[in-house]
Amino acid sequence: MTDKQLHKLVNSELKKRGERGATAGEMQFARTRDWSGDDLSAPEEVARLAAKIARRLAEWRQFLSASRQGKPPTVADEGAAEPPTEPTWWRLAEHELVAALEPQRRETAALFGLIDENGDPEFLDASELPSLLEEIARSERSEGDWALLEVPLGWREDAVTTMDGEPAYGLASESRPVWRGFHREPRLGADGSPDEPTAAERARGQRLFRLAETAQTISAQTGCEQAEAVAFLLCGDPILVPYVDVQLSPRYAGYVIVVRDRRVPAADVAAHYRYWRERFGPLERQPREGPFLVTRFVEEARAVDPSLTWQELYERFNREHPDRYGSMASFRQTFYLKRPRA
Repeated sequence: MTDKQLHKLVNSELKKRGERGATAGEMQFARTRDWSGDDLSAPEEVARLAAKIARRLAEWRQFLSASRQGKPPTVADEGAAEPPTEPTWWRLAEHELVAALEPQRRETAALFGLIDENGDPEFLDASELPSLLEEIARSERSEGDWALLEVPLGWREDAVTTMDGEPAYGLASESRPVWRGFHREPRLGADGSPDEPTAAERARGQRLFRLAETAQTISAQTGCEQAEAVAFLLCGDPILVPYVDVQLSPRYAGYVIVVRDRRVPAADVAAHYRYWRERFGPLERQPREGPFLVTRFVEEARAVDPSLTWQELYERFNREHPDRYGSMASFRQTFYLKRPRA
């Protein structure tokens, strides 16, 4: 069984599910999982493996979409309305959006010494990142401006905790503070928005801060999480750009809809909004002493001491506000689900 034959079988299974075909990056991801049977020379084992990969990829895509809504992934009720099928041209548009990020990926690979003899980026396994980034952090100065870097730890069945307190499949990650190495005076552009750092300022920045900056930019451009952007840059993981990105926003007490191509019809935008609203329900207004308290508490504590771990933050929060969260994981997840995007 060749990779090409397996890819073809997986695409056939995805088609049965109404899903688009698997990308080369998704198949590479699938081959790193322990999903294979004992005897892949048997046709029935190969068919079973293809069906399993298709199911897991569909779950993965659903997780990426649902996690951006601030909700756990769920299976749609039978008979429930489905969002419009992505048009054929969107696959090319999505490919072009991701292809436009290739200069950032090559720059990051060069920054971390991950260029092979042919000048192509070399990719790491997510399991290698924590130790590599920790080693780099020890050599960098804790000076100047700081940011949070989301370090991917790998795809796991219990990577995140849903709002219901249940484990869910996804990309596990952890936050680490990183420093620019110097203080950059904030400047405003002609339109009143903050100016981007110049090329010279970026070049002066320390490696982990530059990685965090690039990942944050990609996250804003594509709608992915920062850890997914880091995995894209250093591990070669694919990025899935939503056709219509619908997000729950406590900040605005409603939904935020992002469309990244003006060819998307208004009717499709409305249909996607209707679909997610029916699935997740209207956003209830949250009192400021609810999840917003977690956001404010974490941001204020980190402003004083950026090195605080999630366990330390959770313990401090519990001392001030006992019995609100049953685990550190649910406390951490609340912060990321309720924190307004920059």
